[in-house]
Amino acid sequence: ERGLGVKRDIIAAIESYSEAAEKDEVKSIYRLGKLFHDGLEVKQNLDEAISWYSKAAELGHLESKVNLATIYYEKGEYEKALALFQQTAETDVRAMVALAVMHEEGQATQRNPEKAIELLTKAAELKYEVALYQLGLRYFEGKNVTQNKEIALNLIIKAADMGYQAAKDFLENN
Repeated sequence: ERGLGVKRDIIAAIESYSEAAEKDEVKSIYRLGKLFHDGLEVKQNLDEAISWYSKAAELGHLESKVNLATIYYEKGEYEKALALFQQTAETDVRAMVALAVMHEEGQATQRNPEKAIELLTKAAELKYEVALYQLGLRYFEGKNVTQNKEIALNLIIKAADMGYQAAKDFLENN
């Protein structure tokens, strides 16, 4: 698939992954889901991605669960997304942030701004740039926390220093 040392041949990669997937090799199952999810080497097909990610998720693959949850969230299937984000939020910072948004917005769950801030804080403490930025915005705006622009800017600067473009843009414009 990546074409390391050989001409890139996506069809051969898909065939190889499919053969391995038949043997329940979880990484190959995940890669098939990712190929169809991203739609970079092949035409994006979310139904196909869901199918592969679901199989890998059943085999316990964390990344597949998070990606599957993300697809469900983007499709507005919040109950399915919530269940998967809850399963993965203890160990995956992306799931923590997504779950925080769901709690903040009351999507498929009771609105719980305190839980949202708790989850964002936990992900920020783990140095996840999206969480640093999102938590910083909340401090900047005083959304669900006491407004504190010093804390806000410190968090956003950390995210920008990590290369997070939205944080860089915020600092440039504020």
